[in-house]
Amino acid sequence: MRRPHERPTTDRAFDALVPAELRHLSRVHWTPIDVAIRVAKLLDPTPSMRVLDIGSGVGKCCLVGAMCSAATWFGVERHAASALLAEQLSRELGVSDRTRFLHGDVFGLDWDHFDALYLYNPFELSLFSETPGPDSPLDYLAQIAGAEDRLARMATGTRVVTLNGFGGTMPPTYRLLSHERVNRLGADLVAWLQTSRSRTAELS
Repeated sequence: MRRPHERPTTDRAFDALVPAELRHLSRVHWTPIDVAIRVAKLLDPTPSMRVLDIGSGVGKCCLVGAMCSAATWFGVERHAASALLAEQLSRELGVSDRTRFLHGDVFGLDWDHFDALYLYNPFELSLFSETPGPDSPLDYLAQIAGAEDRLARMATGTRVVTLNGFGGTMPPTYRLLSHERVNRLGADLVAWLQTSRSRTAELS
């Protein structure tokens, strides 16, 4: 049996756990460890909470979140290789009991099963695809509209944290909790609280 890896405390140490062919995604697409720790604090997760990372990649934010909080972290990722690696890393880092990784489309999930959400510009890659399909610019606006609708339908008390936004606008039922600038990423880290579920959701 392989011994669990020592839990990484730097981004370089985390990258060393990832196959070389995926490491080039680190600086642009993966949440830095210190930011992930801050995300966990902003989401204020309790042991009973279920946090969903939309577009979780290799699971870095979920893994860090599980290492520094008592909540259960779920990641959903469209790219199979990344989702499979996230599962492997969760076992090697000893947090598989509080992390779950799903390969698929986030819109195939019922977001009501989660108490908090994290979005790090998860639909951006669609803008750079040159092939038609679910990862194409043609789908980008539909994904944004779908996310706005799902967010509006979340239960009162749901917390949402975005890093570099998600491409759309938070529904007016959300109250801004904090807004911080992550200068080295050139991105904003923003926390929101759902204060009243949309009337459309209540009637549906």
